[in-house]
Amino acid sequence: MTSYREFLNGRPSAEKELKAYLDLLGPEWHKKEFKLAAKDPDYGVREAVTALANSDGGEVFLGVNDSRVVVGTSATEGSLTQTLRQNTARREEWCETCLTNVVRDVLAIPLDGERGRVLVLEVFPPGVPVFVQTDDDRDGLLYCYRDGGSTHRAGTFTAIRRYRETRAAQILRTLYSELSRASQRIRRNASLPPLLDPPLPYYARVLSDGSLYRYLPQDDLDFIMGGPNGGAGYADAYLRFVAVVQRFRAKSGIPWENVTVEILAQNQANSLGDYPTEISTAVKQLQSHLKLRGILVE
Repeated sequence: MTSYREFLNGRPSAEKELKAYLDLLGPEWHKKEFKLAAKDPDYGVREAVTALANSDGGEVFLGVNDSRVVVGTSATEGSLTQTLRQNTARREEWCETCLTNVVRDVLAIPLDGERGRVLVLEVFPPGVPVFVQTDDDRDGLLYCYRDGGSTHRAGTFTAIRRYRETRAAQILRTLYSELSRASQRIRRNASLPPLLDPPLPYYARVLSDGSLYRYLPQDDLDFIMGGPNGGAGYADAYLRFVAVVQRFRAKSGIPWENVTVEILAQNQANSLGDYPTEISTAVKQLQSHLKLRGILVE
């Protein structure tokens, strides 16, 4: 469970549900931020959104204090949106200064009595540096990020380094998730077409647009692409499996939507080998590599 929305699981949002969710949380940690802001969203809210967006994303609870006590705020979604826009900040293609663009959704939870509401902001990392405006000057911009449970402000060099590290971690996590989902589908003997249309689309995209080479350090590149000594890349077994499937697809008269690993094995026993196990092993090896890098995955 990574967000309040996931906790709700389709149930209507209410104060009772919010308190139950807050009770499950430990002290404020790197993906949660609590802001009192009893009247109007202020600089602290914008800084919290910016710091989470420059890290791994997370949630801002507006109307909840640092002790996770629900206090409430009179702020509305409209006033929040106006604050997050940072209308007088400089706009550039290479960065983000309109903070509404890094807030995926806002949940408004009405409170009993005249305490107003709690606003829960879901923040995501956009893939570019995000800046908070420090004053009305359009160039008065600051880069901040989360480290543990604290928000830090960074100078230019630290901002660039942190952004590159965060972007690399995001790429590696997504590569892991993509291959893990494919492996699970194969081991469940599920229908094969979704695995091929196209195979590993995220991997193909970051390879073609140069993101792999731009953000990953050399040891990560060696692991993903195959080392200088000829080692197999992380997706090698999966792509060889896909080649077998595509050959079978070209000559098989079986309705394609009905093709599973079991059917493939019955018809391509000599070519299939033990790819399901090899792919599962590749997933575990990638998970171990990420763990050594301090990158946690589910």
